[in-house]
Amino acid sequence: MITQYNQFIKESIQKNGFIASVDEDRIEDIKIIAKKLEDLGCKIDNILEFSGIISGSISSNISIDDLKKIDGIKEVEPDREIETIDELKSQANKYNI
Repeated sequence: MITQYNQFIKESIQKNGFIASVDEDRIEDIKIIAKKLEDLGCKIDNILEFSGIISGSISSNISIDDLKKIDGIKEVEPDREIETIDELKSQANKYNI
């Protein structure tokens, strides 16, 4: 039962997604900063130039802290997916939880 629960939790969390905000004085360099993230091993999903936001995902060998070290990055947070109760119940039923 514990193993099933752990698998359920693992699948319920969007793994390795991030949302990065760019320093206000570096927004004009957002594409260059996104390229640096890609060079580090990130997959870039969205670049919101007007608001200075970059979203994407990281591989397991890169941490959120690694992204914060890139010049021009102001803040990085994990991207979390919010699921409805029905979605969680459906996933739980797959594991007989």
